Amino acid sequence: YDIHSINTRQSCKLHVPLSRLSLATKTVRFNGVELWNRLSAKIDYSCSVTTFKHNLKYYFIHDDD
Repeated sequence: YDIHSINTRQSCKLHVPLSRLSLATKTVRFNGVELWNRLSAKIDYSCSVTTFKHNLKYYFIHDDD
């Protein structure tokens, strides 16, 4: 869902939900969003599925983060 309609540098990223418990930040709901946001800076989404899968594998094997 959209937080607001203003076009900003972060507008293409997913919103990380807030949580009161530190245990909740270890779930897929939180870590998945953070992982996807990190990937969006390094992988081009406008390519074919095959190229995207290749780039994704390369990112997981060679990334130093």
